[in-house]
Amino acid sequence: MEDYYDLLGLNGDASDEAIDEAINSGLKKWRKRVNAPDPQKQREASEKMEALQEAREILLDPVKREEYDHQLREAYEQQGDDTIPNEVDPHDESTSMDPADELIQEATALINQDNYADAIVVATKATEVNGNHPYAWEALAKAHFFWKEYGDALYEIKRAINLLPNEDFFYYIAFLCQYNRQDLKKSEKLNLAEEFLEKALHIKPDNPTYMEESASIAQERGKINKAINILKKVEKNHGLSDSARGDLGTLYYNRGLSQAQKVNFGRGRSDYYFTDRDSTLKGKDDFSEASKYVQNNSFKDAVNHRISQANDALSFKNRYKILALFILIVPLFFNALVSFNFIMIVFMAAAGYFTWKYGRVPKYELNRKYINSLR
Repeated sequence: MEDYYDLLGLNGDASDEAIDEAINSGLKKWRKRVNAPDPQKQREASEKMEALQEAREILLDPVKREEYDHQLREAYEQQGDDTIPNEVDPHDESTSMDPADELIQEATALINQDNYADAIVVATKATEVNGNHPYAWEALAKAHFFWKEYGDALYEIKRAINLLPNEDFFYYIAFLCQYNRQDLKKSEKLNLAEEFLEKALHIKPDNPTYMEESASIAQERGKINKAINILKKVEKNHGLSDSARGDLGTLYYNRGLSQAQKVNFGRGRSDYYFTDRDSTLKGKDDFSEASKYVQNNSFKDAVNHRISQANDALSFKNRYKILALFILIVPLFFNALVSFNFIMIVFMAAAGYFTWKYGRVPKYELNRKYINSLR
């Protein structure tokens, strides 16, 4: 039985806050190793992340935690002297080392050292020693991928998939190979890459790396809302990588710009103008969200500039010629009050309302008139 407290490095009486913090810290630690070149490290990272997700579901639910604590105590009580300390683990790889395994480890070490040419040679030997070893083909595929020989890498990772079809990381490598191909049109390349990524996600639907890649494809297809929704889900469950945070900031920024109208002035000069209240508010909200994720200083300046533009569009410009009518309206209104002239009171109140309404114009309306004047 998995001891989640031991996994998190906490005591059994740890608070919900401490548990949640430890889980989030663990997820950030292990997610960086999910795509490690070493297959054993990949599996270890995936298993740890699954265990952390299970720990979140159980330990942060009072009812499930109470039941779990009871079962854990019973498990430790029953363990006693019944364990066999010298029992051989049937899953211990050291007792049944495949001849190709050492070559795979050597090839992996060479890949980590960016020595891809020698890694190709060693990984090729591994496939010759055992052509049915899926991780031998995976090592060779990765070496060819980093050598930018995507066609060879794709062939080899497909061999690995045929031998071990439930290994999600194989499909991810195939996705990368398709995505980086230079011999296809962009749309065709994205379609083929997405097919493999969806298969990886089918096996590991909550893998943050796969989800972030899915968001990138949605972004390339112009599906901004879909990309944002995916990244927000990753952020909630795992936290975002630095690159994904930057992508999310860009997505919010672009969605904010889509609420405004672009005006081209020629010679490469252009700008955006907000032309109605709802779009301005939506744009401002998106730029405000973008500011939370943008890391580049110059990009931050651009985001803050757009926020200022939105605020300016929501402000009013006074038409003093119309507002000057208050000089006549105010004394007439008070005279009507003094004389209890109900009709005059209503008339002057209405006059004051319309003077105030038409004497102050939202700048987004002026922007709309300006754009129309350019047509």
